[in-house]
Amino acid sequence: MSKLVDRLERVDQMEPAPMGFGAVAGHGQKRTPVVLIGRVESDKLTKDTSLADADVDAVLVWFDDLKERSISKVARTLKGRLWGVRANDIKEATVEKLKEKGCDFIVLHGDDTDAAVLNDGDLGKFISIDADMTEDMARALHDLPFDGAMFSPHQDLLPLTLGKLISIQQVRGMVAKPFLMATPTDLGASDLEVILNAGIIGLVMEEPSAEEVALIKETASKLPHRRPGSGASALVPQVSGLAEPAGGGEEDDGDDDDF
Repeated sequence: MSKLVDRLERVDQMEPAPMGFGAVAGHGQKRTPVVLIGRVESDKLTKDTSLADADVDAVLVWFDDLKERSISKVARTLKGRLWGVRANDIKEATVEKLKEKGCDFIVLHGDDTDAAVLNDGDLGKFISIDADMTEDMARALHDLPFDGAMFSPHQDLLPLTLGKLISIQQVRGMVAKPFLMATPTDLGASDLEVILNAGIIGLVMEEPSAEEVALIKETASKLPHRRPGSGASALVPQVSGLAEPAGGGEEDDGDDDDF
């Protein structure tokens, strides 16, 4: 199983405290309010390894061309780290090479990606989406074995306005899977709280510095737990035909009065 997928499933949960006579109540418990992913282009990563030293939960490497030599360079740079790949039109044979080099997850982008990639049960599989997603696309996504989606807004996120939040939630409400979103690195506490309460459990930030990552993590750790119903597991797709009516799917007989 993908380690990134496992971390996403444990977002906002308390890690168990150590057991034994020496354990102190509350000591060792740690909540993961959000998963932080640093995004970088492959050629930049191999020239500047500063992101590899940042305390992100995972590194997402963007490839223009998935050549074995380039993959090997990235694997050496990120040895011991959790990392994944975003590329256009990934081939089934390339997935095997990625796994051999230690890749944990892939973000699929491009209609010409081999469909057989979805059969792999070891790598985490995320689909790249944007604000142009339609209900038909969301319905198809719901039925395919993706582990989650990575959303990239068309416009700059900051300043975060109500109009932008509504646009984000329109897409978020159609996706009943773990939801990652591209965000800037200078999120304040208020904006971060709004984003987490919208059901975003993973932030994808472009080349964050170690200081920026530390600040985001500290800020997130001080925020209250998400409001009930805002987590990814609680979201239900708001697309007709994806969910059956309550009560086992029985149709209304029309006898009840409207209210």
